[in-house]
Amino acid sequence: MFEKLKFKLKDEYKPYTDKGKKAQKQRALQDCVQEVLRDLKRTARTREQSVNTAKLLYQLADSAVRLSVEEALSVPIQEQCEDIDIISEPEPCMEFG
Repeated sequence: MFEKLKFKLKDEYKPYTDKGKKAQKQRALQDCVQEVLRDLKRTARTREQSVNTAKLLYQLADSAVRLSVEEALSVPIQEQCEDIDIISEPEPCMEFG
């Protein structure tokens, strides 16, 4: 079930719609957590409430994915530098004539 959710989140993630900054995404994740916790505190459950809880949990997972992507993209990439020998003068070559 987890793999199915993971693939669904991956397939539905659209990077071009993900325009918020890291702080905004953290607030959105916190808001989702609070909303889920409030919803889970309710004791009586109807089918409609269970469906709503599932939607809230999906939104929570989506917010977590967005924040995770933002954090992964904000990590500086170490540039790989190679020592390159630069030849300042051309090497003499033999000319056949």
